[in-house]
Amino acid sequence: MLKRAVNVLASGILGALVATIGAGAHRSAGYLGVALALVLVACAAIFAKTWESWAGFIAFASLWVAATVFYGGSGPGNSILVAADLKGHLLIYGGATLIAIIAAVPRFVLVGRDVSS
Repeated sequence: MLKRAVNVLASGILGALVATIGAGAHRSAGYLGVALALVLVACAAIFAKTWESWAGFIAFASLWVAATVFYGGSGPGNSILVAADLKGHLLIYGGATLIAIIAAVPRFVLVGRDVSS
């Protein structure tokens, strides 16, 4: 039970970490940076869903959303990390769409039917 709780917490921390990396890197190399940030979101979401099933996936997704909303807001001096332009919208809405698509994929497609969970 404790191991599962720690794993779910780690999935949530992974969501916050992926959002932080995505917010910092989505402008790094033009639209390639946005694409790489979205690939990171998709890979981490798949990992969270296969590792700890729905509990881990929900922890990942909720902390990713919370951190992305935080980075999209204005900070001290009215600075923002995820601007309200095309690249920022691609990161936010593209990441949310990828998470929704991965949520719709049944877990047995990712891990197989012979894995007990």
